[in-house]
Amino acid sequence: MTTLRMRLFAVIALVAIPAGFIEAADLAIPPVHSASINPGVPWPATDALGRKLPLTGEVGPPRRDRCVAIFYFLWHDDWGKRHGLPKQGPYDIARILAADPDALKKPDSPLWGPYGFPHYWGEPLFGYYRGDDAWVLRKHAQMLADAGVDTLIFDATNATTYRDIYTKLCQVFM
Repeated sequence: MTTLRMRLFAVIALVAIPAGFIEAADLAIPPVHSASINPGVPWPATDALGRKLPLTGEVGPPRRDRCVAIFYFLWHDDWGKRHGLPKQGPYDIARILAADPDALKKPDSPLWGPYGFPHYWGEPLFGYYRGDDAWVLRKHAQMLADAGVDTLIFDATNATTYRDIYTKLCQVFM
C-alpha cells in the first residue's frame, strides 16, 4: 500500500500543476507489481456475460515496463448538502428501471430525482457510501493494491475538486 500512497500523491500533485510546466518524462514512476507480494495476482474473473479475464499462462506475468492506472471517482458524498440542497437519493438506475421499466421514456419522472444529481448504475459493493468513509477508503486501498494498481487518477472535471474527499482519502491511505 505504500507504493500506492506515493503514486496517489503524485497524481494529486499533477492536478495542481499547470499544463506544460513539467515534461512527461519527469512523471515517470516505475511500476511495482503486487504479484510478488500477492501471488493470486492477476485474479481470475468472469463477468455476468460469461467473459473471462485471461490468466498468466495466456498473457504472461506482469511486465516491469508497464504502469496500471485507474480512474477513481470522488463524488460519492452527500451531493445535495454540497450544493445547499436537502439530502436526496441515492439515485440508482437499476432500481429506477426495476420500479418503472418505461422510466427511460419519462425524463420528468420523480424517480430520476432533481436534474443534475449523480446516479449509480447499481449498488456499490460496500453499499451507498460517503466518499469520506474511512472504512470504505481503507477497503478500496487494500483492493487496489491487491489488484496491482500503481496510480489513481481523479476525475475533477465537473467544476468541483472534492478537496474534503481527496484529503480524507490521503489521510486514510497514509
